[in-house]
Amino acid sequence: MSVTITLPEPLAGQLKSEAQQRQLGLTEFAADLLARALEGTRDTTWYEVNQERLALLHKSAKTGLTPREAHELQELQSLADQRLEAMDAERLAEVARMEREVKAALQEAEGA
Repeated sequence: MSVTITLPEPLAGQLKSEAQQRQLGLTEFAADLLARALEGTRDTTWYEVNQERLALLHKSAKTGLTPREAHELQELQSLADQRLEAMDAERLAEVARMEREVKAALQEAEGA
């Protein structure tokens, strides 16, 4: 999907400069930056959900859970698993990108 965003010049220049410093294309850097910003908005909601999950885990260790609470904890644990799997995929993609950059740098150094 293609989206065009018009930025004020100082911000556009800063974005371009940061992308160059990181040796990334402008589009790639902007997409990564937006993805991380959006992740931050999801983190607030996840924080609240995770606090509920942790409270149920604590209660299960101290006094035990009702069947309803046990079911809720199971659902929250599934959400946690899904979130961690998504984070794993993101981290693995980042590692793959880094490996490509290192390989390219090594090839460039060997050719020099």
